[in-house]
Amino acid sequence: MSRLNMSENANICILEGIISVEAAVRSGSREVKLCYVDESKVRKRDRRVLSFLKLLNSKNIPVNLCDRNIIDSFLNENDPDCGNSHGGIAAVCGERRFSSIERVLSRTSERGGFAVV
Repeated sequence: MSRLNMSENANICILEGIISVEAAVRSGSREVKLCYVDESKVRKRDRRVLSFLKLLNSKNIPVNLCDRNIIDSFLNENDPDCGNSHGGIAAVCGERRFSSIERVLSRTSERGGFAVV
């Protein structure tokens, strides 16, 4: 079981729900430090969750398979503003990283596209 000392991480963000967490993992806009996954979803062979776990594994992101109540407690303790819409998935992430305008324009010109601001 992976654990993270939240008191040592002042610049963290907690994401809840597979859509939010998967978007953060795929975009690379945040460092995903630890992901909590409801173990009952794995036992039920939920295809989306199994695919999500493969993605986490490919990015070397630590996973804590646990009971849904543990995820609820974790969210309540660390982010009282979080709701109960996690669906069995929550993640501890770093702050969002933004690309500089120079980098965006450079990548856009390399691909022959344009940027709208």
